[in-house]
Amino acid sequence: MKNTKLVDLKEGPFYSTNNYIEVLKHMIDVPEIRDYMVMHILIAPMDYSRQLHVWCAINYHIKFKNDSGISEQILHIVLMIRFLNISLNSHEIIFLENYRFFDKLFHEVFERLKILAKKPKPYKINLILELAFQGWSRVRLIILQKFELSKDLEVWYLINLLDNIIPLVLDFYLVIFHNRNWMAYKEAIFHI
Repeated sequence: MKNTKLVDLKEGPFYSTNNYIEVLKHMIDVPEIRDYMVMHILIAPMDYSRQLHVWCAINYHIKFKNDSGISEQILHIVLMIRFLNISLNSHEIIFLENYRFFDKLFHEVFERLKILAKKPKPYKINLILELAFQGWSRVRLIILQKFELSKDLEVWYLINLLDNIIPLVLDFYLVIFHNRNWMAYKEAIFHI
């Protein structure tokens, strides 16, 4: 933080691309930032929904050039999704893509009358993934022996989901990123 300098603070609503364009203009008009962005890029860690607004602003500048009213320095902004967001997004994607499996698991573990939402809160998705992983770790060897000669793609998809994909998304942020294992992190990000 010793090289960090608070140049300006601007509060405002962030509901539309126009809100983001206004804030980006204000930010780029700060002399220190404008000078910096002439020769360097500005990395902007944001979640996907915020990135979408900034991408729209960048595309607006590319399409309308000087008529956009946005400085060319906007092209020096590089958007980056945060590591935790990558982890949470991967949990959600795995859950949504395999909803039928997780719905059956949910009803076996919890009461059959309870309904699993199509898009539950992140803590519930994480709980279900953890339950699947823990259950799989208890029966893994028996299942692998029983189905080792199977040619059924659905069986091997399910084994891959339980044996590779779920452990990867569960360990990605908590284990790989926090331990600063950058080689494993790079490989994991490509798999995710």
